[in-house]
Amino acid sequence: MNRLKINLLLLLLLSLACSGCSADTSYLMKPVDITPWLHPEGGEALVDPALLTPIITSQPSSDPTGSEEAPNSDVTGAHAAGQSHPIDLAAVLKLAGSGAVEIDLARSRAKEAAHEAKVQQAQALPFLTPRARFFRHEGYNQNNSGLMFDVDRQTATAGAGADLVLQPSEAIYRSLAAAQRASAASASYRARVDATLVRAARTYFALATSAAQQAIAGDDLRAAQELLRIEQARETAGVSLPASVARARARLAEAEGRLQAAIGEVTGNSAELAGLLNLRTAAQLTPQIADAVALIELVDAKQSNEGLIALALHLNPELQAATSRIAAAASEADLTRWGWLLPELRAGVTLDEFGSTFGNTNDRENYYAGVSWRLDFGMTARHSANVERQRQAELQATNVRNQLVTTIHRLRAQIKTAAARVDAGRREVEAASESLRLVTAQHTQGAGLLLQVLDAQAAQSRARINLLAAVGSHNVAQYSLLRATGGSR
Repeated sequence: MNRLKINLLLLLLLSLACSGCSADTSYLMKPVDITPWLHPEGGEALVDPALLTPIITSQPSSDPTGSEEAPNSDVTGAHAAGQSHPIDLAAVLKLAGSGAVEIDLARSRAKEAAHEAKVQQAQALPFLTPRARFFRHEGYNQNNSGLMFDVDRQTATAGAGADLVLQPSEAIYRSLAAAQRASAASASYRARVDATLVRAARTYFALATSAAQQAIAGDDLRAAQELLRIEQARETAGVSLPASVARARARLAEAEGRLQAAIGEVTGNSAELAGLLNLRTAAQLTPQIADAVALIELVDAKQSNEGLIALALHLNPELQAATSRIAAAASEADLTRWGWLLPELRAGVTLDEFGSTFGNTNDRENYYAGVSWRLDFGMTARHSANVERQRQAELQATNVRNQLVTTIHRLRAQIKTAAARVDAGRREVEAASESLRLVTAQHTQGAGLLLQVLDAQAAQSRARINLLAAVGSHNVAQYSLLRATGGSR
């Protein structure tokens, strides 16, 4: 009996060793670190943001100044409809990291995988079985010799037992697979955090760009109003044709329409950003326009493709998740390849009180131990299925790796092209602004044609909008490249 107890103790120690590795979930309780995603020193400003002051209006109007609605003193906790709420990139990233539904969902999935790993590891531990039983038999029974006889008996049992069913192959390989799946979920969580922060930054840049375009539309509206005033004055003086006044009015109506379209774009981008950040507010989010005209650098795109790819292959969380899935599938394949060689171990002990009634019982101890193997005709098929799952995981990792390499090549080219567009756009804005200044001065003095002024105004607006688009393309590509390299500068 002592030897049996020693064997039971050894089985218990083996089960504890199989369950000793537990998944770490402490990282899920920490706040998202947004430091790598903040561009230093605000970036290089290409245009004075003070020159871009949006017109805030809700109806087409010839008033070039516009006005903001007065704050609602009754607002408590949320902003009233129509009220503006200033926000910058740092606040957007912080809110995305703490309140975005996508991040919360990924965090919950990572916790679920970690708990599943603990459940799998706990399968190697013994389980307790409290027991209470009363048995009563009246009538015929049969003994081992086949003799039938009449019997009247009853028993009462109360106690508890410790049972251990240990499959070493299951405990080892499935625990390893569950731990690797938890690691994959952890990497997927980090990948989702990165993706959400990039999406938040992209949406914020779209909002800032649309706000800057609204400011440009406001400038065009003011210029159209001034042009109409000059043409009306010249018509009164008899030096302008009615057609020129009509064309100036058409220009004003066009400017009002483009301003309203720009305001609608700002409202849509604000609503999209509020939804992404899980903000329950009807307030209009007002970005820092300086972010729309500042060229930022998060990753040195002058690095070689090989250097950026090596960094991505080492740090990219999506690739880390794919690698962990390969390890999990490999553990499952090893289970069906070698697991059948290890026997299933069963052992247990029961300590209870046994007697004819609960008031008349005596101590009783029962011990058991045994080993068994399972061999069936489905073993080969199960192993083949697990090998194919491993193959699929490897192909998925290869696909992720190839996409990562392609993305880095594309983003480097996009950043280089956008930087060239920014340089050309800056010169275009300067030239278009100077051209507009000259033809406007000539027209004011009566020496220039209205058509020249209209063409110069349109050229300046196109140049400014093209510059904004180039800056936005460059900045979004920088954030995407930071994500591809695993958030490392």
